[in-house]
Amino acid sequence: MAHFRVKRVDSVKKRSRYWQAIVLAASLLGAACGVDKNDACAPASHFYCLDNLGSGVCADVAYDPMCVGAQWVCPDGRIPEDDCDCKGAAPGSGCTCTATGWNCP
Repeated sequence: MAHFRVKRVDSVKKRSRYWQAIVLAASLLGAACGVDKNDACAPASHFYCLDNLGSGVCADVAYDPMCVGAQWVCPDGRIPEDDCDCKGAAPGSGCTCTATGWNCP
C-alpha cells in the first residue's frame, strides 16, 4: 500500500496540483486493484441505511450505502431505511413496533 506524506502547502496552485496527484494516484491504485470505473452505481438510486436493532426497529441515524457490483448495498448490521418499520426509540412506555410503525397504549 502506498503511503503519502501530507504537508502544508500555502499556495492554492500548489495545493491544486497536490490534490490532482493524489486523485491520479488513487485512480491508478484502483485500476491496479481491479476496480472498474464503469462499475459505478447510479446516483438516482441512492438511499440510506440504518442500524438494524431487530424486530423491525432501526436506529434513527442514517448512513450512506456502499456501491458494490454496480448496486447500492448496506454494510453488515444495517438495512435500507424503507425496510424499517419503526425508527428510533419507542415514543413511550409499553409501545411495540408493528408493520405500520410504533403502536402505543
